[in-house]
Amino acid sequence: MHLGIDLDNTVISYDEVFLFGALELKLVPIGWEGSRLQVRDYVRHQKDGDIAWQRLQGKVYGKWLHLAKLFPGVYRFLWRCKYRNIVVDIVSHKTEYGHLDDEKISLRKSALDFLIEHEVLSMSSESLINKIDFFSRKEEKLEHISKKQFDWFIDDLPEIVEHDEFPRKTKTFGFDPTGASGFRFTNTVKSWAEIENYVLGKWLEDEVKDFASRVSDRAVIDCKWQSGRGNSGIKTKNIGGRRNAGISRVEMIDGAINALKIYPVDYHHDRLFSEYEGLRLLRQRNIKQVPRPIASDRKMQAAMYEWIEGEPVENLRKNDLDQALDLLANIHSLRGFPEFSTFPGASAAIFSGHQLEKQIYERLWRLRDQSVKSSKLKAFLTGELEPMVKEILKWSRMHWPKPKNYDEAISLKERTLSPSDFGFHNALRVDNSQIMFFDFEYFGWDDPAKLIGDFLLHPGMQLSKELRSLWIDGAKDIFGKIVIERARVMWPMLGLCWCIILLNEYRKDIWARRTEIVGLDPKNKNIMLDRQLKLSKKYLQRIKETYKDFQFE
Repeated sequence: MHLGIDLDNTVISYDEVFLFGALELKLVPIGWEGSRLQVRDYVRHQKDGDIAWQRLQGKVYGKWLHLAKLFPGVYRFLWRCKYRNIVVDIVSHKTEYGHLDDEKISLRKSALDFLIEHEVLSMSSESLINKIDFFSRKEEKLEHISKKQFDWFIDDLPEIVEHDEFPRKTKTFGFDPTGASGFRFTNTVKSWAEIENYVLGKWLEDEVKDFASRVSDRAVIDCKWQSGRGNSGIKTKNIGGRRNAGISRVEMIDGAINALKIYPVDYHHDRLFSEYEGLRLLRQRNIKQVPRPIASDRKMQAAMYEWIEGEPVENLRKNDLDQALDLLANIHSLRGFPEFSTFPGASAAIFSGHQLEKQIYERLWRLRDQSVKSSKLKAFLTGELEPMVKEILKWSRMHWPKPKNYDEAISLKERTLSPSDFGFHNALRVDNSQIMFFDFEYFGWDDPAKLIGDFLLHPGMQLSKELRSLWIDGAKDIFGKIVIERARVMWPMLGLCWCIILLNEYRKDIWARRTEIVGLDPKNKNIMLDRQLKLSKKYLQRIKETYKDFQFE
């Protein structure tokens, strides 16, 4: 197989650099924020905007290129291509020098230096890229693509892959993370995880073994993907693991057993950092109810942790709940330590009612924008879910507890360090009494009221009325009465979030991620979608019937 890939805004991400450059050149006001396309539109609408935009491009692609980043997931994709002997060429429409660049910095040399610095390109046989070709004119680039007859070509510009001169035998992807590029008939993808899924498919067993050796920098004897509950010890030859990340049981050359975790591409939250650094700091503070981190590889978006051998936590007992509360109390007590002062927020963290409301609407928008076409989904969203969203948000605004108002963020001292996706669905019983908690990829600062509500609402949690009361009483002892009052009003809003989360399989980007990382079978897609829709409807009915008088005590 022979792949061709565009460079700028396909392999290299410039969003942060364009914003930096626009501020540096005083093309946007201080405090203004936006993506590359938003910067472009803003600058072009100013006086002499086209000239200013060209000057900014020259600086970004030359002088400031070192500030750019590889798109998340592209390095792992290229590594897997190299492992499978798939030849990858980069074909770039790039002049030697930038427009209106008085410094005459070579854009092509800057690009080569960037790729070498990020270990994508080298002069050795280890190079992930076979070769890179630059062309000053678009027509030259198209002519080169036609001559090469690539099996696949990936580009962010419709004017390339949808051009009349583009070879029809070459399959294409329009790389469009924002959904704003205007592709008409090209298959579009929002992430490299989708490309990885379509082009490479499931991981090979030997591929995972070599990958594990790369992450740990040690020899690996055996490597088996896990199905079902992550660390449950169930082996399978196919890729498997949790719904959001791939888990593999790895036997090292010294006999140690570790867990390899491969993280999905996530533009909104750095899962690897949250989990690996979070667990490292927790273990450093003598919290032993969580796995010990061993090694990580940021380029590969993967990490290795100690393997936990245990059984699913079922038939919940009071002692189980006490252990969960003890862990949260111990983590909460660390919030004043300096090493956590700059730790990022948890995934989907919220600090006010308004932020949670905004999150609900953003989740709805992404579901509508990125989902497969489904008359069943459309009917549910329009006829049931969205009317309930308006009703519950109105009720929550009216009942938000004082002294804070709905729009006011809670203070730093009122926040907690939250595992976020916390519960017994992410835990194992390692002996008759001790429970170990794992899956901290969403860890970070959050409102403890959200943590309390999510614990009760998570589909993997089934608490009796007695245990629910014990959970709320224990949380009150840790976080205080006002947090429980806020959680009571927040509960139906969180329920709406869960109704939407349960429909994530309808989203093309998330389905691709879970197919690549978790190994979902495309043949069962319709069955799974129907099941998730049914479950979401069930959740919505529960929220609708109980939100006004749910007993939060």
